[in-house]
Amino acid sequence: MDKNLVLMQYDRYYYSVLNKQEKEVYKLIYQGIENLDKSIKIPTKFCAGVDFRDIIQKIILDNPHIFYVNRNGYQITSSPFFCAVNFKYLYNAKEIAELRIKINNAVNAMLKRVKGTTDYEKEKAVHDLICNNVSYTYNAVNNMQKYSSVSNTILGVLFYKTAVCEGIDATVKLLLNMLDIKCIVALGHLQNEWHAWNIVKIDGRNYHLDVTNDLSEGRGAISYTYFNLTDSEILKTHTFLWKYPACNNTVSNTTKTIQSGNTAKPITTPMPVNSPKKKQSWLFVLWNKIKSFFRRK
Repeated sequence: MDKNLVLMQYDRYYYSVLNKQEKEVYKLIYQGIENLDKSIKIPTKFCAGVDFRDIIQKIILDNPHIFYVNRNGYQITSSPFFCAVNFKYLYNAKEIAELRIKINNAVNAMLKRVKGTTDYEKEKAVHDLICNNVSYTYNAVNNMQKYSSVSNTILGVLFYKTAVCEGIDATVKLLLNMLDIKCIVALGHLQNEWHAWNIVKIDGRNYHLDVTNDLSEGRGAISYTYFNLTDSEILKTHTFLWKYPACNNTVSNTTKTIQSGNTAKPITTPMPVNSPKKKQSWLFVLWNKIKSFFRRK
């Protein structure tokens, strides 16, 4: 099957764990972002007790294709009739459309390089592809305000081959979801610094996957130190910000057969202050699926 035609849908883990009121706010904000609304109005009945910043962060984690929101530049206001989330966007509608085409081409090129028939083989292929072609950017760590729009989004990996943990893990989620593999972005701490990684479901079992810390330091020298770990294994170095799906399987981890030794040095980063029918691209399919997803809720 042509990977360009894979029908996929994001794992919206963070949406799934919200209560009914929070889900309504999530949907309204998400739809406003998709429409590039500068001011998204939320009816007062949904505002009480809602942590808007928390929900916005979860929207971004659930939806890697939202690369165009200024995460440091939104404000929340209130009135007797509604609350409003006022966004600034990094690009205009035309620029976003052009970037989506380039993103589509870059993603398709990467997917064509993913070999394997099982979920495990595909996951390993994505891991290795990023480790061999992407570098961690320390420049962004030292100047988040300047670089976060690229380093903390899929743009860093897809266009510049350099990113911090949030951009790397957003790309891992995007690619694995495209391959119909369940994957979410997890947040927490590593060595007392903010950190992001992934949780994947392989053969019905959940594992932690920290590609950032497996990034190759030299061509061909890939580490699998942080590949498919259980909770007890990853908690030796990481702490969790929220509750996540349990990764406590007792089945032998098949990744041990490719273990290359503990060669990866932990990398941390502060999180940002946020006629015949034409074949349809995955982005076109994705956008329509997103709209239908929220219509059903």
